[in-house]
Amino acid sequence: MEDIACQVAGIQPTETPRIEKKWVVVAAADYGVTDEGVSAFTQTVTAQMVANFLNGGAAVSALARQARARVKIIDAGVANPIPGNTSELVELKVENSTQNFTLGPAMPRAHAVEIVDRGAELSLELSKEGADLIAIGEMGISNTTAASAITAVMLGELRRR
Repeated sequence: MEDIACQVAGIQPTETPRIEKKWVVVAAADYGVTDEGVSAFTQTVTAQMVANFLNGGAAVSALARQARARVKIIDAGVANPIPGNTSELVELKVENSTQNFTLGPAMPRAHAVEIVDRGAELSLELSKEGADLIAIGEMGISNTTAASAITAVMLGELRRR
């Protein structure tokens, strides 16, 4: 914890570091690799989970309340309509879901750059509003498969079938 406190103190351009305005930002998106049966759930669950986040009913919402942090939910590519009140949802998606990466690229490079740029713009907006700390997270059915594939490539562990 001391290392984290020192890092936060070093980042803040103030004489006295503080963490008063906290945000938890969760980006939700679907993954085309779900078509391969890698998850026990369908992409409709992503939309249901986003609705749960927006209603404050998910674990991340409870943890944020405990930390007195505000929560912002981003639609970064949810494939299905999100039920309920979505007035607090931040719409940043470039497209609905990625493509199935077992058949080709998950998305064009331009889409990846665009969604990262949109996320960076949001973080700058929160910073201008006085955010002292922004915790980030993600949610999406088959996200673990995508993350595992990226990790395998980065570690040189990918083997062709």
